Amino acid sequence: MSVVENGVVMALICLDQSLKTAKYIAVFNLAFVDVFGNSALVPKVIDTFWFNHKYITYNNCLTYEFFNYMTLTMQSLNLVLLSFDRLVAITFPLRYHVIVSLKTMFLLVAFFWIFGIFVNLIAVGLLTRLSFCRGRQLAAHGPQLAHRQYYLALQIISEM
Repeated sequence: MSVVENGVVMALICLDQSLKTAKYIAVFNLAFVDVFGNSALVPKVIDTFWFNHKYITYNNCLTYEFFNYMTLTMQSLNLVLLSFDRLVAITFPLRYHVIVSLKTMFLLVAFFWIFGIFVNLIAVGLLTRLSFCRGRQLAAHGPQLAHRQYYLALQIISEM
């Protein structure tokens, strides 16, 4: 349902000429990130809980983790973008259209996407250097999986 609702928001922003302003570029991006997150994350959750598939391979776990962190990062950065837009609108109302132009907003959105992808690829890439999960299947229970990874990481650190 969320995909349909966000699709309607994105379609309205694309079709209505009065909504083609800098603020609505950020709103469009927020709706897009929500669709991105739902289409990347919800299928595995459904697979885990409806079909009782409780294990995930290491590579699939890293991929799922990347998309999960990417979604969270982009949602946070979109809120920063909307906050910036409102800050400039309140503090500099006469210069708002000069400071927050379509070009500025597109550049900020592009920068946030590049930054989010770069940071999350580094974070997930550094996890591949850890050897405690390589070649294993992991239990796909959220807190239990995190607890197991934390326990194994502590075990490796204590052996050093």
